[in-house]
Amino acid sequence: MSTDQLVAARPPISVKRPWRPHGHGHLRRSDFRWGIAFIVPYAAVLFAFILYPFGYALWMASKPSLYADLIADAH
Repeated sequence: MSTDQLVAARPPISVKRPWRPHGHGHLRRSDFRWGIAFIVPYAAVLFAFILYPFGYALWMASKPSLYADLIADAH
């Protein structure tokens, strides 16, 4: 058995990219709208439960008088 037979036994390798239908990879307008419709609720929850409290904490931390009020409050 020679190496020529081994090389010839494997399937040919194609250097061309596989054929794709025209417009593949781009969303149609209705698909884009559905995508936005599914992303908006997730973005709202992210804002409501993560970004807003974090921003509120930073805003409160920027007021030094609130630290004095916190220390003075014994409860």
